[in-house]
Amino acid sequence: GPFHADEIIACVQLLYANLIQKNEIHRSRDPLVISKFQFVVDVGAIYDEKHFLFDHHQSSYQGELSSAGMVAKFLFHQGFYDTHLYHHLKKELIDHVDAFDNGRVSREILNTPTFSHAIENFVPIREGADKEEMNRAFFQALDFAYGHFDRLVERYRYRQRCKEVVKKVMDSSDEILVFNEMVPWLE
Repeated sequence: GPFHADEIIACVQLLYANLIQKNEIHRSRDPLVISKFQFVVDVGAIYDEKHFLFDHHQSSYQGELSSAGMVAKFLFHQGFYDTHLYHHLKKELIDHVDAFDNGRVSREILNTPTFSHAIENFVPIREGADKEEMNRAFFQALDFAYGHFDRLVERYRYRQRCKEVVKKVMDSSDEILVFNEMVPWLE
């Protein structure tokens, strides 16, 4: 069936962490099928980090995370994200995806194009699209989201390196800052 930004970003994060490969992603709601996989996101009605199950669609889960936030939290706990990168990704992408998927956004946001809307736009337009068409659309959205996520991480890492350059220049002068290269410095 249709997909949302939360499961796309959950898969992107697992790909980015090299915990899964793209060709290992299978879309199903069938309990027999999903029981065969190590990581299960957005289906299965269980949230259990220890068993790599990341679904938020059950009455027993009352938190604010969607599968995207659940996977991010797991990767943080596993040390894949340091504290600063984790909070950066949450602020820039994941918190919004979680809020959008769980219906915790204002009416203004619902009517404003967002990342979640962009992902939804990959869902086939025609109702009743067959499995192959839906899977093609899913993987197109996955590739788009992976590129976006990769740029978020790389931009973050670049700015962290620039902060070190700025700090060195600031430590060497009290009056005038001279940079040998262009760097974002106001932050």
